[in-house]
Amino acid sequence: GDPIDTFVALVRVQDKDSGLNGEIVCKLHGHGHFKLQKTYENNYLILTNATLDREKRSEYSLTVIAEDKGTPSLSTVKHFTVQINDINDNPPHFQ
Repeated sequence: GDPIDTFVALVRVQDKDSGLNGEIVCKLHGHGHFKLQKTYENNYLILTNATLDREKRSEYSLTVIAEDKGTPSLSTVKHFTVQINDINDNPPHFQ
């Protein structure tokens, strides 16, 4: 499968409020196969956290939750599906 830390997606979050109401914390829910890494400001990378094998599973459903630090805090949930492409892991062989 793919090595760990393979780039999956870029997530960009915006909140037009000021102060704590505009500060965002992002969390990734789903499988331990992926992780969220903050790059700068409100940009996050979704990276693989494990080797993925299409023969075991061809797609994963991920949920990203963005919540601000206001009181009460407001949050937005985004669902998306990651398709796993098959890698070439079977050599040709003679009959």
